[in-house]
Amino acid sequence: MKAGNLLPWLLIVIGVVLVAAPMLTALAELIVDAAPPEIVETFPAKTTYSESISVVRARVRDAVSGVKGVYVSIAWGGEYKIRQLPLTLVSGDSKDGVWEANLATPLTEPTQYIAIFQAGDEADNWLNHMVEFYITYNLKGRWFINDIEITSPDQKVYLKTTTITFKFVETEGPPPTHVTVTVSWTGTTTGSTTLPFLQMQPEGTPPTWQKTLTFPEGTYSVVLKATDGTHVVQLSLMHLQIGEKVTLPLTQLLGVGLIAIGAVIYLRRR
Repeated sequence: MKAGNLLPWLLIVIGVVLVAAPMLTALAELIVDAAPPEIVETFPAKTTYSESISVVRARVRDAVSGVKGVYVSIAWGGEYKIRQLPLTLVSGDSKDGVWEANLATPLTEPTQYIAIFQAGDEADNWLNHMVEFYITYNLKGRWFINDIEITSPDQKVYLKTTTITFKFVETEGPPPTHVTVTVSWTGTTTGSTTLPFLQMQPEGTPPTWQKTLTFPEGTYSVVLKATDGTHVVQLSLMHLQIGEKVTLPLTQLLGVGLIAIGAVIYLRRR
């Protein structure tokens, strides 16, 4: 073959080599990754939250082979109730990204939780990262008796009716399933009762517990109590007068008696 004819073939061969060289290099590349991913931050973190948690999140890095999966398990009440929940990459990439998952049932119970985040890379290196956190609530609310707000133990309430409605309205705190509301009383009669949560309420109405009872006429001391197991909203009302009948405390009865005796003695000496 003449030299002139070889030139085109030589150029073609050189071109093929130049085109294929990067591919051959990539096929021969070997990545050695002996280190697990790094979990930079998580949500929830090691702290206390005053509201329910419905999403879990983790920022994970692996600069060498990249992250291939992130999972979380969550325990409370002495057992793991969420196991190996997979998180999805929502921002960034496999080398440095944020992974997230929505919880089917939000965490609402006021207690201690333990979350185990697990992150693995393409080289099958895995890291476990434990986070201990708490959910607690600052329970607050307002008390009403027949729609009269009770704000002080020194408050005196006089009612003509013997039909009494006790009501507690939660203004801050946990979901209603974690709250117990009770009323107890002493006086003409003694007793206690638990107020039920009102399920059917207009949208936007704060959580409300209410119960209506009938009392004999008389004077009562009442203890109003709401608790979530940790916090308590309690108010003691020392004087609740029910019905037309007026019942005086013992000291006042004694005073009336002394006044009557004194009046009789005075009239006899005149």
